[in-house]
Amino acid sequence: IKKGLPKNIRVKNHDINAAILEGVIARGDTRLGKVILNSYTMGCRYDSWTEHFKYDIWARNLDEYIPWWHELLDSRSVDEILPWQIVATGFEEIIEKKQADAPLPESRKGRSAQSPVLDLEAFENSRKDFSRTYNVRETVRFRFEKKGTARFVSHIDFIEIIKRCMRMSELPLSYSQGFNKREKISAGFPVPLGIESESELCDVDLYEAIDAACIDRLNINLPPGIRVLGCTKVTGKQSLMALTALTEYGIKGPDDLIAEIKSFIREKRLLYKGKKEKKKEIHVDDAVHSWNEGDDGSILLFLVTGTEHAVRIDEMIVQACNSDYGVFNKFRVTKKGQYSLVNGSIVLID
Repeated sequence: IKKGLPKNIRVKNHDINAAILEGVIARGDTRLGKVILNSYTMGCRYDSWTEHFKYDIWARNLDEYIPWWHELLDSRSVDEILPWQIVATGFEEIIEKKQADAPLPESRKGRSAQSPVLDLEAFENSRKDFSRTYNVRETVRFRFEKKGTARFVSHIDFIEIIKRCMRMSELPLSYSQGFNKREKISAGFPVPLGIESESELCDVDLYEAIDAACIDRLNINLPPGIRVLGCTKVTGKQSLMALTALTEYGIKGPDDLIAEIKSFIREKRLLYKGKKEKKKEIHVDDAVHSWNEGDDGSILLFLVTGTEHAVRIDEMIVQACNSDYGVFNKFRVTKKGQYSLVNGSIVLID
């Protein structure tokens, strides 16, 4: 096809081996677990990048654990039991209650011996019930902590965990309208990967009021390292990002490196932000609002947030130590709180 096309037309096609593997994984069952695990341990880590895709390893494991795996790519009959039918969707009862009594239309004949008639009234009632979620009765600000191995959970994954937890806990979440309905949840500035936090804030719109007992329900459904510390009702209209002017960090590490950071701030050196060809100089006084020493030799640092002078805490530590990014692994950094500035005074956002 490519050779037969004019030069001004480009065809972008998926790698055929990657497509085969995707098809097998999509159509396979639980026996694929061993294939995936062994392929991972044998070096298949970054398969989304063509240069790292090791199809030979995948094929070797497929041959070993599912010798007939090529059959997964064949066409399937309508009556075949599919591997994902073990998942209870909640629609089985509707289908069982409404078996077809009327003859099938000509366009549907031959597709199935018994074709269910969907309970349209049940779907309409469900739609009306869901429309309640378009309302917003109150907005609640939840404060989470991310500690231990949870500090390696990215911001996007963290928000997805929060959404899933709130659905499992049956919180009355408000949803946006339109084709892609989404929970009305907004977060503040994300914490860099690898940094613990005692103040991950999320504003959640709810169509019904809740009480403090919901905290216990949420914590039951959260993974280790992530926990709800508290919640308060929000009265203002400003978003978390608009409110946040400062972020407080606690920094612990080797004494000599802690001393380097202190000297860097005291000597008012320059920070650099951006890529090599477009580096921007930022005076340390513009990036650091204030700081003090903890009793245990740590540093408590208030970084400016949300302005052109804002720098990431990990980038500042690396530059202060005049080293590469590997030095950051010697520190334990914790996000302590988020603050707004009201008439020059620091006010904790909770």
